[in-house]
Amino acid sequence: MQVECAPDQIPEAIAVDVSQLHMGDTIYVHQLVLPEGVTVLGEPDRVAVSILPPQLIVEPEEEATETEATEEGTKATAEAES
Repeated sequence: MQVECAPDQIPEAIAVDVSQLHMGDTIYVHQLVLPEGVTVLGEPDRVAVSILPPQLIVEPEEEATETEATEEGTKATAEAES
């Protein structure tokens, strides 16, 4: 996010309280509480924060390792039964 302000007023961060937001809620740039003298450049209706549901991320490497281990275990069981 680009802001316009005097050099001595550049904020280190812009804090946004999301504690009262629910899944699907959105905060737009024009709703941000900015320090005095700081203006956000760009579209005021741009999304600043959006609360999304958590997503399960499956890493492909883990799946391949589990499949290989299962195949090796099946081979060892078959050889032991012979």
